[in-house]
Amino acid sequence: GDVPNDQLAQAQQALQKGDAASAEKLFGDVVQSGKQQAAEAAFQLGELANNRIDYAKAYEHYSDAARLQPENPAYLNMAGNLAYETARYVEAQPLWEKALAIREKSIGPKHPDVAGSLNNLAMLYKTQGQYAEAEPLFQRALQIWQISLPADHPNLATGMENYATLLENLGRKAEAQQWQAKAEAARQLHAQKNSQAR
Repeated sequence: GDVPNDQLAQAQQALQKGDAASAEKLFGDVVQSGKQQAAEAAFQLGELANNRIDYAKAYEHYSDAARLQPENPAYLNMAGNLAYETARYVEAQPLWEKALAIREKSIGPKHPDVAGSLNNLAMLYKTQGQYAEAEPLFQRALQIWQISLPADHPNLATGMENYATLLENLGRKAEAQQWQAKAEAARQLHAQKNSQAR
């Protein structure tokens, strides 16, 4: 049978109470059990390690979660994020590509999460100097975000900044400045809305 839900619930309660040590042990017990909920426990262990800035351990746990539940785009995405952050680009690419494919199929090609996956892959290509591969992905991500997110959304601003740096790398300074200005305007609008909400 499956790991009892109460075992996973105990770990989550310990985490909510700030008892990371107990939560880590309980999540570890679930992972060792090899049962159906092991993927969620591995993911939570990854979250704990990531919060401790233990990126090697976080990558290990996120990778376990992705291996145990390979159709979960959140697990694939986080494993890809940590692979990218630790310069494991060859490992990041298939994780992000699979997350993108699953998201496009399950939530549709115009969803903001799809744009996030496109932006991740574009950043990976840009980091490796593969600018021709990166540009259409950045453009597609921005098109989705511009339609689906408010003008002050931080993801939209980040996407504009990422595209601006690519354009700068390509020597297209005027275009880069235009996108950077749009990003700054989005960030200012976000700051204004936040200050008005207080």
